[in-house]
Amino acid sequence: MPADCRFDDVTARLNEYIDSLEGCLELIVLVDMGSLENISDALGTQRTMNIGILSNVSTKLMLDIGSMIMEGTRSLKEILKEARLRSVHHYEILENQQKPNAIVAVCSTGIATAEKVLALFQNSLPASVKVELIPVDYSSLNQGRITSLTAQYHILLIVGTLDASVAGIPFVSVEELIDQKNMDALDQCLKGILSQDQLHVFKRKIIKNFSMENLMNYLTILNPNRILIYVEEILDQIQEKRQCSFSGRTIIGLYLHISCLIERLVIGKAPAQYPDLETFTHSQTEFIRTVQDSFASVCKAYNIVLPVSEIGYLYDYIEQGSVAENPDSVAVRGQPDFFAED
Repeated sequence: MPADCRFDDVTARLNEYIDSLEGCLELIVLVDMGSLENISDALGTQRTMNIGILSNVSTKLMLDIGSMIMEGTRSLKEILKEARLRSVHHYEILENQQKPNAIVAVCSTGIATAEKVLALFQNSLPASVKVELIPVDYSSLNQGRITSLTAQYHILLIVGTLDASVAGIPFVSVEELIDQKNMDALDQCLKGILSQDQLHVFKRKIIKNFSMENLMNYLTILNPNRILIYVEEILDQIQEKRQCSFSGRTIIGLYLHISCLIERLVIGKAPAQYPDLETFTHSQTEFIRTVQDSFASVCKAYNIVLPVSEIGYLYDYIEQGSVAENPDSVAVRGQPDFFAED
């Protein structure tokens, strides 16, 4: 039945066909859908044959009926009953295999903190990477929100300040990101999403952006973005010259300490007094030269001189983690709590 063909035209042609079947005792009419399902009213009852009408026909059902007719052992009613039983519909659902990737941030102190964590990821991930970033309150995640999220997204990992212990989804704490610990788990979660080079840059940016967030609370006259470029160069050179690698937490501390140090020198504040400076100067000549070489660009850019006493406190921070002895140190004044609720 063509789409533009009227119901009456089809039934008229069917009646003509049935009238031509001389000697036929039983006839089965297979109907697929639409208005033809009501065709029985148009076939009339004044016939010399029994007519069976079966709706919702399919190719499989049609072949089954043809096979039963050819067997010649069943009546019209038996064939139709058996065909109905065989035409039970089965279904299966193929879950969407292309769910968008997502990273979920969860924090016990509230949704605002989770949003801060995701801001770090947003500013650290390559722009070309398509990953949804979803902040979730810890209590709502434990109340079943994760079920709706996993139905909609392929969750790569959960990151935050408190492990929600969601089965099947890795968790990486913010502290581990900063300290660059449990990086194997992070690498595995982002495998296939980031290349090795992108992953390396991402880890570095996480630390840099974390420092940036805190640095905004300290610097008063210098541009934090520009300062961090210089500090990143300084830290790269020190690590390269000394053939070492600083931990994530040490790097963040140095970002803050060196940035504030540069600003103090720019505004002409008196340099810190380092205890037993003469002994340090004679015993750590190589370290002093390394730091001076690494600071050369920023000293030239801001027309400042780096005192050896300040290098002494950098040495303490790197070697002993005791920069708090410096009264001008960021560590003494206290680092701002990035994870405090707004």
